[in-house]
Amino acid sequence: QNELRNFIEMWHDAMTIHANETCTVTYVNGVTGETIDTAEVAYAAVIPAPGTAPDVEGYEFKKWVYSGDVYESGYEQVLYMAMGDVTVTATYKAIKHKVKFYDGVNGNLITIKQVEHGQAAVPPVHPEHEGYIFQGWDTDFSCVVEDLIVTGICTPADEPTPEPTPEPTPEPPVGMPGDMDGDGVLSIADALQIARVA
Repeated sequence: QNELRNFIEMWHDAMTIHANETCTVTYVNGVTGETIDTAEVAYAAVIPAPGTAPDVEGYEFKKWVYSGDVYESGYEQVLYMAMGDVTVTATYKAIKHKVKFYDGVNGNLITIKQVEHGQAAVPPVHPEHEGYIFQGWDTDFSCVVEDLIVTGICTPADEPTPEPTPEPTPEPPVGMPGDMDGDGVLSIADALQIARVA
């Protein structure tokens, strides 16, 4: 009885108080926030069914969600009626990728992380191995866009650290006027030698 009474009151208001009114229906991308489409419908009219939801990289479409002044009618097939301005939002769920972390010494699987598309994976603590030093990971996982296999980089502890290559000392310019001893620098010794020659 209550449902029937509400339904009759809704239609009475639509035909009297809200006669000739129109409502704006806005279809929105729930990830980007962009407007997909808009429509103008009569008050209490059935809202046009949304079209195909746009593809969004890294996401799977879930369903359309109605918000605003909406009246739901029907049972097996629900009809959404505009009782004012309505927003219809395409909702999505983020695709998750598997990131497998492996031991760099024995090759054993350490853990598997489920990471949302475009997000960074949180690495595990690499197991310690006697005689080896953990240096890092061999693959970048700061922005995961596909399934990844990441292996630890481990080096023997007794492996010498390579010495940095020294930068070569620039040769002094050849034939500098007044450079009597050829060391590329004009000094008092050069001046004394010139004076002796003179």
